[in-house]
Amino acid sequence: MNILIAQSFLEEKEITGISVYVSNLVAALKDRMNITILTLLPTREKAPEGVDEYDKENVHYMELSTSVSAELPKLSHGPVSWWIGANLSVVKHWQHIAEYIRQQHIDIVHLQDCFVASLIELCEQTNTKVVTTIHAVHPSPAHFGEALRHYQMAHSAAIIVVSRWMKDAIVSRNPIVEPEKLHVIYNGVQVAPVAPKMRKFITFAGRLVELKGVSTLLKAYARMVRLVEEAPLLVIMGDGPDRERLMRLANELGIAERVQFRGEVSHDEVCETLAESLIHVVPSRTEALGLSALEGMALGAAVIASDIEGLREVVQDGVSGLLFTMDHEEELAEKLVLVYNDVALHERLVEHAQNQVAKKFSWEAAGRQTESIFESLV
Repeated sequence: MNILIAQSFLEEKEITGISVYVSNLVAALKDRMNITILTLLPTREKAPEGVDEYDKENVHYMELSTSVSAELPKLSHGPVSWWIGANLSVVKHWQHIAEYIRQQHIDIVHLQDCFVASLIELCEQTNTKVVTTIHAVHPSPAHFGEALRHYQMAHSAAIIVVSRWMKDAIVSRNPIVEPEKLHVIYNGVQVAPVAPKMRKFITFAGRLVELKGVSTLLKAYARMVRLVEEAPLLVIMGDGPDRERLMRLANELGIAERVQFRGEVSHDEVCETLAESLIHVVPSRTEALGLSALEGMALGAAVIASDIEGLREVVQDGVSGLLFTMDHEEELAEKLVLVYNDVALHERLVEHAQNQVAKKFSWEAAGRQTESIFESLV
């Protein structure tokens, strides 16, 4: 079976949830099928355009670089500019992609969310079936990205979603999407072995955007600092358009010296830091599943997360972690103090969390289930 997996980056290859998903899924599948990873690299700069193809560890890579500086308006770094850049890149390399699909007898094109929806028409022209994995849904059904997802799902032979609540949300929003097309496959967790370390941080890992709820974490941490002598440092890993605003907020709250904004870091560095984390906080306003929570659980941090649909499938309140009312800084502060002061509670939460991750969230299982969907379409 020949599979082409498509993904896109804006500006540079960032470590994102989708890129982690692709790399781990490929590792689980590459010994049983022929896989090509198609990466679209649009950029606003006048960088050299071209195609870079190479093989690595039984996987063929095709990277398509496109300068879209003339066409891409000066938009903020976000989904609209990402979508425009990715799809302009597809149009510029249309013939090359189509010829590759035909020559290599690609059976399935596996699309990641909605950013390369223009590949749908190309697949129809080459008579190639499409499988789409939906990694997120926006809280507002009227959001730009939701219209793209509706279009892509309507033209997909199968749709993979990463949580039960996401499946329910899609069915309720999209009456034209056939429920039998939807398949729930939980993401696995793949973390490098890390030697036990002294746990000395409270951590966050993710994009610095409003929907991640980092301002709530900062306000709750400021309360904790007033209540707990020598509270652990807060380490924030990730970058995004809200970084400057969040740094100003930390300063206004009087906690700037106790908060480390580390910016964009590698996945290995995230894992190293989580292995030193006492408490890992996921204060999101929306999550499809919560890969960051799973990684914190796997690496031995006690996880405190927003009580929202996607995270409830990961964190069992009071058993494998604690949940708090979304955006409720006082409640989050109380739970930070509780877990910090109660060593027995911390140990119990971590033990149950690590057992849960090992049993329910493995890439081996995700790979087998994804392979079964591919085989049913060929």
